[in-house]
Amino acid sequence: GNILIPLPPLDEQQRIADYLDAKCAYIDQCLELTRQSMEKLRAYKLSCITEAVTKGLDPDVPLKDSGVPWIGQIPAGWEFQRLKNICKIVDCKNRTPENIPEGQYFVVRTSCVKEGKFIPSGGYHTNEENFIEWTRKGQPRIGDILFTREAPMGEACLVPQMDNICLGQRMMFLRPNSNASAQFILYTIYAPLCREFILSLNKGSTVGHLKISQVANIPLLLPPLPEQKRIAAYLDKKCARIDALLEEKQALLDKLAEYKKSLIFECVTGKREVPSCWNR
Repeated sequence: GNILIPLPPLDEQQRIADYLDAKCAYIDQCLELTRQSMEKLRAYKLSCITEAVTKGLDPDVPLKDSGVPWIGQIPAGWEFQRLKNICKIVDCKNRTPENIPEGQYFVVRTSCVKEGKFIPSGGYHTNEENFIEWTRKGQPRIGDILFTREAPMGEACLVPQMDNICLGQRMMFLRPNSNASAQFILYTIYAPLCREFILSLNKGSTVGHLKISQVANIPLLLPPLPEQKRIAAYLDKKCARIDALLEEKQALLDKLAEYKKSLIFECVTGKREVPSCWNR
């Protein structure tokens, strides 16, 4: 009730409100069109990944029956596999290491992993004592895949260029064997075959949670290693271009939102003059 507001005469209030209605409607339209464009780019990115990790890069490759009715035909030379057959799976402890800001060791939390990317701001540091205790089962290393079991479940990214990390709660890492490419597996985790399997495990649950046995049984299609690497390299370039466009559009969204905010502020505080002849 005690909030102070600048109050111009009523006719001027109406003129400012009409002006802002029109201007904000236009900005909102631009925001919505940009969001729609971003959704189309994300859908295109997913379709590129899906096509590459389920059909390969050669559209004329001979096909064979996968032996799994709900998958159907797959490229000749590819195999239907479960994650446990191509990766060593290392789970975290049931609790998280102590937060010690001056510590030299980095604790990876689920908030560090999103949409195939590593986000360092989501983690924290701990000391050597905690690091030793939390790496008894194994230490994540470059070439491994970080994977979240919960909050959210099923997110993954490659281990970053760091040699001092340990797992926080609800985290695990996957270590591909010699006939599997980590980058190829990462792309596969975000393709429909894996995503639909992961989501099907927690239908009806308010908080998604994956058991180790469920992660071990995640299905994927595995081509020979040289083809995995070729597909991963192709997707790296393709997705990098799409991600660059998405970043540009996100920057545009941020600028439009900030412009709308500043426009409203300037108009309702008298810092921007609204034309006296303004007519919607």
